[in-house]
Amino acid sequence: MNGDVERRSIAERLASKENAEESLVELHVVTMPDPQSQTSSFRVAATGELIVDTAASLAAPAITLEDLDPKVGTAHHLLCLPADVSEDEIEALAISVWNEAGWTSPGVLHLAEGATLEGPWPLRADVRETLGLPDNCAFAWILRADVMRGAPPSEPTRRFDEWAAAFPEGMPVGIEYRALLVMRRMSRRLGAALRIAGSGTVMAPDPESAVNLRVYSPHYIDAVRFAHLLGVEPKPGATTEVGVPHVAVLGKDAEQVMAGVRPVDQVPRALRWEDWIKGPVYIYELNWTGGATNILPNGTLSRVGRRGRSIARQGIAMVAAMIVDEVGRAAIIDEDDFLVAPAELLPPEAEPHP
Repeated sequence: MNGDVERRSIAERLASKENAEESLVELHVVTMPDPQSQTSSFRVAATGELIVDTAASLAAPAITLEDLDPKVGTAHHLLCLPADVSEDEIEALAISVWNEAGWTSPGVLHLAEGATLEGPWPLRADVRETLGLPDNCAFAWILRADVMRGAPPSEPTRRFDEWAAAFPEGMPVGIEYRALLVMRRMSRRLGAALRIAGSGTVMAPDPESAVNLRVYSPHYIDAVRFAHLLGVEPKPGATTEVGVPHVAVLGKDAEQVMAGVRPVDQVPRALRWEDWIKGPVYIYELNWTGGATNILPNGTLSRVGRRGRSIARQGIAMVAAMIVDEVGRAAIIDEDDFLVAPAELLPPEAEPHP
């Protein structure tokens, strides 16, 4: 721990940014170890399918595919990514969800039994337009999953549920549905889009909507020390007793953030390899609470709400990084249950002291 180091409070850090241009705090994945090497080779069939044979090593360079055929794109679920998203990022997110995830050959990422991602297929501007994809989509990955469908959803359900609207003839179940749920989570994390075969529905979740963070650690910061760390006054009755749940409130109105600490019995799947999860574990929950009063009649955030969310997002990132700096052993998890690298949470001028 670095308890004796003088720190700037969260209030001071945010105050220094009041006149700064709004910007997102970019969240990056933590690179996971490569899965055990396997051997195989591939060929591209006329349908655009990657056919896996035997032979070539996974150490072979990434493949270069021709532009995606719109007919192939229409027939399959697509994860469509910006140009700056690497194969390693996709792999790391997949590994955080599935034990068996890993490359089976260049361009073929095994997710789970019955599900793979294949690509990347370049997306020309005219193909993006044909498929109704956002302009930032540069590459498409084809999701191949065993198709399993249930009963058609009711009309009222289709009006209020995005998955029901995307599958009006029958809801996906089994591995297809589980894989699609993860692809949607990936889409928000990576600023990507998910296109559904059949209906052509495009889901492009707003990356800015992922505001809240959770920090898991075997180390506990008591209520008094936590308040001082955040630059706020301890609440009356705040204790230094170990393991007692407590909360602190930062900011006000549209920018308000609640920071709470409590013990937990379970941790996200992404932390399943950490040895410290076997003992006592504490969760530091950092939640934006200022958005509820800034919702417009159409369900979107007002301008004040969006600005408040942006400021709260930066504040939450700062607090998460400071907690990790304070406790040492910890892991940060975003709203979609993916790992976040602490070093990437803060702009250079706001990094915690070493």
